Amino acid sequence: MEKINIITIDSTTSTLKIGILVNNQKKIYDINDGFNHLENIIPTIDDGLKLLNADKKDLTCLSVSCGPGSFTGIRIGIATMQALSYALHIPLFGFNALHIYKGLINKPQSIIIPVVDAKKKCFYCSFLNSDDDNSYDYTPEEIYEKLTRFQCGKEIIFTGQDFILAKEYFDEKKLDYTWLFPQGFTANSMLDYSINLVANGNPGIIEPIYLRQSEAEIALLEKKANHLLK
Repeated sequence: MEKINIITIDSTTSTLKIGILVNNQKKIYDINDGFNHLENIIPTIDDGLKLLNADKKDLTCLSVSCGPGSFTGIRIGIATMQALSYALHIPLFGFNALHIYKGLINKPQSIIIPVVDAKKKCFYCSFLNSDDDNSYDYTPEEIYEKLTRFQCGKEIIFTGQDFILAKEYFDEKKLDYTWLFPQGFTANSMLDYSINLVANGNPGIIEPIYLRQSEAEIALLEKKANHLLK
């Protein structure tokens, strides 16, 4: 592929992450906007390109986080980037945000487990550097059970801010582990991951990874459904 000029976004959590690279110059945004992503994505992209003295026509590709995360957040991010991809006639790459940690932690002999709160006392997680690095919706008990099946002696590394919600359980089990990146990954880390994704020719299938809906989202959907039935 030609020179990589890219915009990557993650709108799956309450923090909107946008990374822009044009002509080897970066602009990074980590915006805690409380899920007001729809109003902020395009203005932030325009602001970043302006500060880089660049134009959307300079872009060669795009990438977007497909989750795991908020149903609405994922849909907003994917729809926005698909529209830009179509308008600019450039490829769009999708990625699982949990896999970013594999690039951040250069320990191929360790089991890296990013965790995201999936509600109902469950966590969406991956077991990176294992034989199976797909993502699953597990309880802490199921995570522990799976870890006991891995080869003994491997270092266990949990990542992400939501691990705090499961930490007590693993401490009670006296599991030997390390917790890295308790604030999660940044837009800059995401941009570096996306650049490597594109450079390696990974097509990055656009496939949403939804968490289970929160009680508030379920209540809102029920309210809308009842309103339609009246």
